[in-house]
Amino acid sequence: MRRIVLLACLVLGITSVFAQGVKPIKRTVVDGMNNYVDLKYLSEDRYTGDIVSPRGDYEMMLSLHVPKTGKGPFPVVFYVHGGAWSDYNKEGGQQIAQELASRGIAYCSLNYMLLPKGVWPQIYWDFHNAARFLRKNADKYNIDPLRFGAYGISAGGWLISLASMPNENYWQTGQTSVLSTSQIQAFKGERIIVKKDEDRLGPYGIFKPIHDPAPAWPGEAGGFSALAWDFSYSAEAGDASSPVVQQWVGQGARAAYAEKLTAAGGHVTYTELTNAKFVGKGVHVPPFYNRGSGPGEADALDLDGKPGKTLGVVMVDFFVRELMTPAARPPSPEIYPIPRIINAPTQVTMVAPRGAEIHYTTDGTAPTEASPVYKEAITVKPGTTVKAITVAPAMSPSGANSAEFLAGKVPPTVTGPETLPDGETGKPYSITFTASVPKGRWQINGDLAYSDFRKNGAAPVYPNGMHFDFDAGTWAGTPTKPGKYWVQIWVAEATGMMAGYRNYNWTVTGKELR
Repeated sequence: MRRIVLLACLVLGITSVFAQGVKPIKRTVVDGMNNYVDLKYLSEDRYTGDIVSPRGDYEMMLSLHVPKTGKGPFPVVFYVHGGAWSDYNKEGGQQIAQELASRGIAYCSLNYMLLPKGVWPQIYWDFHNAARFLRKNADKYNIDPLRFGAYGISAGGWLISLASMPNENYWQTGQTSVLSTSQIQAFKGERIIVKKDEDRLGPYGIFKPIHDPAPAWPGEAGGFSALAWDFSYSAEAGDASSPVVQQWVGQGARAAYAEKLTAAGGHVTYTELTNAKFVGKGVHVPPFYNRGSGPGEADALDLDGKPGKTLGVVMVDFFVRELMTPAARPPSPEIYPIPRIINAPTQVTMVAPRGAEIHYTTDGTAPTEASPVYKEAITVKPGTTVKAITVAPAMSPSGANSAEFLAGKVPPTVTGPETLPDGETGKPYSITFTASVPKGRWQINGDLAYSDFRKNGAAPVYPNGMHFDFDAGTWAGTPTKPGKYWVQIWVAEATGMMAGYRNYNWTVTGKELR
């Protein structure tokens, strides 16, 4: 019931945000730290138009704050903000940043793509791509690529949990339904699903991988060692390869996912807020420090279950323990390709942070430090399960990631067009996409995604005058706003089946039409 109520809060927040407008944004600078503000963490083709101006001036940026004192390289903790997927930004957090710096940890605050753009699953991919960007530039910023953590509030907790707890075997439809590759294959096979399944998934519900099949920074790891949150989604899909979790709750409250995650080899630490208003409850957007938040609202039990600290301090204690002590684990290896459905011998590659080794098996046994060291791509046949761990100096081994390469029908691909012809405002535009299957179920993501809020009484949104035909794969309309836009096209054979995608950039010339 709590998940349903919080999801309703997220959804109801969307329309109110669009009506309020956007206030000017003051960038955060933290005293005593080297401040690297508004770094672009994605490739240039992602920094395109925005239909909700001026919000676009701070989307898909991160700011990094690195301690000035101490030798480094420093571990990093990311902050991922909330806001119903449609509001707020990375700014603020000075007190937690300074708390982390005093313990020798850098602080990164992250912006991400917001509604009404088509955000899922790209929003999860971008979170990991931000980590890849910092690892790619670790020497430049004096940070440790082996020791990354993150905390998320509300929608930010949902984002980091669904991005990081399930491994690369998992797929989702829309915002919510999550299944593993083996579940989808066993449940759907190669047939068109029956009517009751279409009702459950929605008429255009097609499955997309939660993990990025083609990362923005190839060869760099996107994983995290530890996560903290007030709210999560699909954390029960985690296992021993998942990050260690800190959940913030009222005294006596426990998360629904915890028993299943623990049974699968995952680790959960509860930090209980002791104020009477939280007893026996989950907490949502709790205060981290008492100043300005009411008497004692941030008081919490420490990692040993003793009172006397605030939530902000205990959270930093958690990251110190999970990133800086011998108990710290590097992220588990990433295993490619994604998806895991193959129909012939296939090359498999693995990625871990620089400074670590990958040890793996292909016979179904658990890998250890005595298992073969990954040095180059390996070839596997359908039916093979690859398991791998990350081993790094002065750290405990990661949990084992398990990649099931199942025999089956590979998801279709978008075959054309190669590029999108330019459009011009005021002039009709139409293009039909093609796929590797004769007939498919289509979907559009990105800057100009179709948004349907009809279930909440609102009208559908057709951004920039463009309509998408989900059955024919035709995108047509008369654009009204010039600019450069990022467009992502998906196709599956039928509702409830796995999809493939292709990214495009679309340029519209002319004058803006009112």
